[in-house]
Amino acid sequence: MSFGTMVRYEFLRVVLSPLHRAAALTAVVVSVLGCLSYLVLLRQLTPGDGGTAVEAVQLALGKGSVLHLYAALHGALAVGAELGSGRAAQLLVADGRRGRWLAAKALVAAACVLPLQVVTAAVCVPLIPVLAGAETAGPPGLVLTVVLGGAANALLWIAYGTGLGVLLRGSPWTVPAVLALPFVLGQLFRALGASTRAPEWLSSVDPFRGAELLRAPLAVDAPLVLAPGDGADATVVYFAVFALGAAMMGARSFRIRDVNP
Repeated sequence: MSFGTMVRYEFLRVVLSPLHRAAALTAVVVSVLGCLSYLVLLRQLTPGDGGTAVEAVQLALGKGSVLHLYAALHGALAVGAELGSGRAAQLLVADGRRGRWLAAKALVAAACVLPLQVVTAAVCVPLIPVLAGAETAGPPGLVLTVVLGGAANALLWIAYGTGLGVLLRGSPWTVPAVLALPFVLGQLFRALGASTRAPEWLSSVDPFRGAELLRAPLAVDAPLVLAPGDGADATVVYFAVFALGAAMMGARSFRIRDVNP
């Protein structure tokens, strides 16, 4: 089976599934409502302090968007479901190059998730400064910057989810693990960083701070780049290492384990 055939099969499987379409729509709606609701609540708690448009967009998208979770689950369930059910073995009988099968899954996941990022940014970015009562209007290129940062964020979450999906092979623990692991590790890093006994550098190693920044990679004084001088670039690198490390572990496990569950 050629790589193009694998991609077409996976794409049709996803697009024709009512469950996937419902999940995509839910992810967009929840992200938009989450961002806007977060800002409305924040404005009620801090009236008259809207800040700048860039600050409002970074805060709202960093806290309110759930598209990264949809991306991670998409990657994990795409490979885990077929590994767990044994359907993957049927597809790989004629073509044993497992890397192409994983690549097809990741490519289709990206093709499904990235348009959602564009829609969410196009809806949220113009509305966020208005709801936040921002003192200044958003600079040119704000939507494009959010889309590009969100795309990079989504691709890394897909890599993370795909790797974890291969490791767990469709077990009932797949969804809880994909959702809980970042939260637990993020809280652990924050707790260790806040401890007086921990080394100072530990507070800047939290990879999930980098993931949060990538959802809206903006700086108040230079809106098209990550905020300089506060370790933001390092945290993004740590998150990339974490996500790609999970993907490499999954790929390695896939190569050495039998396809059948």
